[in-house]
Amino acid sequence: TGMHVAAAYGSLEAMHVLVLAGATVDMTDTQLMTPLMIAITKDQNSVVHYLIQAGASLMAKTQDGMTCLHLAAKCGNLIACQHILDSGRLTRHAVNMQDEGGWTPLVWASENRFISVVKFLLDRGGNPQLCDVEQNTALHWAAFSGSTHICSMVLDRGCSLRSMNAHGDTPLHIAARQNHIDAVVLLLARGARLDVLNTKGQTPIDCALPDSDVYLQLSLNNNLIEMMHQNNIRTEKILSSDIAAGKEEVPIPCVNGIDDENLPKDYLYIAENCEASNVIIDRTITSLKWCECEDVCNADHCGCGQLNFQCWYDPDGRLLPEFNYADPPMIFECNRACRCNKLSCNNRVVQHGISAHMQLFKTAEKGWGVRALKTIQKGSYVCEYVGEIITDLEA
Repeated sequence: TGMHVAAAYGSLEAMHVLVLAGATVDMTDTQLMTPLMIAITKDQNSVVHYLIQAGASLMAKTQDGMTCLHLAAKCGNLIACQHILDSGRLTRHAVNMQDEGGWTPLVWASENRFISVVKFLLDRGGNPQLCDVEQNTALHWAAFSGSTHICSMVLDRGCSLRSMNAHGDTPLHIAARQNHIDAVVLLLARGARLDVLNTKGQTPIDCALPDSDVYLQLSLNNNLIEMMHQNNIRTEKILSSDIAAGKEEVPIPCVNGIDDENLPKDYLYIAENCEASNVIIDRTITSLKWCECEDVCNADHCGCGQLNFQCWYDPDGRLLPEFNYADPPMIFECNRACRCNKLSCNNRVVQHGISAHMQLFKTAEKGWGVRALKTIQKGSYVCEYVGEIITDLEA
């Protein structure tokens, strides 16, 4: 349309005339690209700013599920990223939205080596440990690109060296395969393991080109590790990259650095409540209370928030400081019957699932335990207590 052409060429005057004439700012082309998206990809940031001020949708998606922020990150358009996140029209979840492939804006910037964009997104709440559909984290893609700056940044923000994708590759496997010597040295210095096997039975050394600098560096480190083993120095062994088997947004690895016990298998991992007998539960949508909000669900008028007497979540999804932990009140979140937007609603936290990164590990004297891989701030949601629902008689 004329709006798309004006956006592509950065003609702010033509854009303004078209808007005054009644042109739709969110008209899409055959690729489902809006004028705002075109302006972002063409680096026409004056038009980007104008369209955002004119009310252009920031949540529109291309045929690949990419939002404006995805496109800005992919193109390295830092100014557009700033305009989008400074608009005040997006919630905390927007910076971590995933496209059809599960890629967040942070992943796009990491894969394309846009250091300034990565730093900005991390500062604005980008989660480097979110996985794409093949369970790659931002660190996997930073290792693929070979950017040591980005690798360092995402590691400093809690990204795990031991994360394994669907093919069993750690970031070190990928850096070795891509022959990125600087990235390999950095990952080794940060504690990356050399004995991890991917689904093809390959260690990082097996992925390196023979006689390359990467191969020689990995071999040297491997020799040092063998010397440690000869002196009976035990190191942690990764037993599973994800005990949840993909049932959670964030993988939960299992390690053992104590003895030779293998992965525990005397349990079934579930992510939601289940019933083993005929327990009658009313799950009909008509049984739910709902709100009719069109904004972020302010407790002053939100029907669900009024059930709580107030919304107990802050804009970052954490419990408010005045929350009574000793005698906690009931919390009613918005639900599938509500009219509010699930992505922008401020009264939905638990239903977005686990975001904290945890690990199942073997303890010295108390069996298996769970620990956080990164500091969890007070009031943050960790996980839902779920299990088998039984009757009062069975209880």
